[in-house]
Amino acid sequence: MALIRAAGVLLCASSIALACIGVFPETVHPHHFIASVAFFVITPFATAALAIAYRCNQKLSASLGLAATLAFLVWFPPWPAIAVPKLLSSLCDTTLSLT
Repeated sequence: MALIRAAGVLLCASSIALACIGVFPETVHPHHFIASVAFFVITPFATAALAIAYRCNQKLSASLGLAATLAFLVWFPPWPAIAVPKLLSSLCDTTLSLT
């Protein structure tokens, strides 16, 4: 139960960071950058916490764990633009909405 609450807190923090991305456009330095980094760092941890919390449901846990891993790993290869890993990470994070 504590892990589900922790995942909920992380999801709330991720949602606040996502809202801050919308509030602070890219021209507002460094606020947009901080909000963006916070969102893309917190969300995979929240997804991983949910995967562990729901380990009794193997399919759900596996899909969340895979999404969290992929959302984290897309940042390591060099990309021609920052939009590419943002898009891939966001696609992985949408599994939260689909489950």
